[in-house]
Amino acid sequence: MREELNRLEQVLLQSHLKCCISPNFKIPAEVVLTTSKLSARRHGAIIAIEQENNLGNYLQDGVFIDAVLNAPILESIFYPGSQLHDGAVFIRNARIIKAKRKI
Repeated sequence: MREELNRLEQVLLQSHLKCCISPNFKIPAEVVLTTSKLSARRHGAIIAIEQENNLGNYLQDGVFIDAVLNAPILESIFYPGSQLHDGAVFIRNARIIKAKRKI
């Protein structure tokens, strides 16, 4: 039952993000899953997903990660107490490129 509710929550969140935020914006399922889990814990996250505009100017600083996009890594970055939790993550081509602390 819990798994089915989690799946329903993810579908509803994905639908909300697609129709209300930007209908042409492609949001990876791993980001939807992560934001759902972080939201349930009341943890914030800033996730920048490169689409048409190059985020290169924003990637000069920060911690180089270059990892395949997945929920456990995103969750660990935004876990309170993590050195990067109060910053942002930059995603390009389904990879977590960098994370940057709030200055």
